Amino acid sequence: MGFIARFCIFSLLNLCTMPSRPKIHQPDDRFFRHAMSKPEVAKQYIEHFYPDIARITDLGSLKLESSLSIQPT
Repeated sequence: MGFIARFCIFSLLNLCTMPSRPKIHQPDDRFFRHAMSKPEVAKQYIEHFYPDIARITDLGSLKLESSLSIQPT
């Protein structure tokens, strides 16, 4: 089964168990945020859609940040 199919099935199965978060007005934003909260899903997403970035990045160091937006330091 391809990445996209696994991603969709995984995400749809978890829609019912989404944790309470600040209100997100766009359903697709809520879906994406929930899916990307799983490091393994985020890693596969980056590898599939951004292979050039995946090659030069240590995806094993991905960690979830508890912020609605990330500001550069």
